[in-house]
Amino acid sequence: PGGSKRWIVIKEDRLVEDSVLTSFEYVHLIVLLEKKFSIRIPLEKIIPERLNSVVEIGKLIEECRER
Repeated sequence: PGGSKRWIVIKEDRLVEDSVLTSFEYVHLIVLLEKKFSIRIPLEKIIPERLNSVVEIGKLIEECRER
């Protein structure tokens, strides 16, 4: 209800390759990650390979925290 969808994603899922998220949802994901983890994700790091899996997203978050 409410038009919002929820996904169960496991670390092996390929978010980009399997078209799990729309392009709008990727933008939303980036904004949520930045807010949740108090980080800034540089534009040059926002590429499909960096957002393709939970594991890659975790690595990206850690890199941005170290900045």
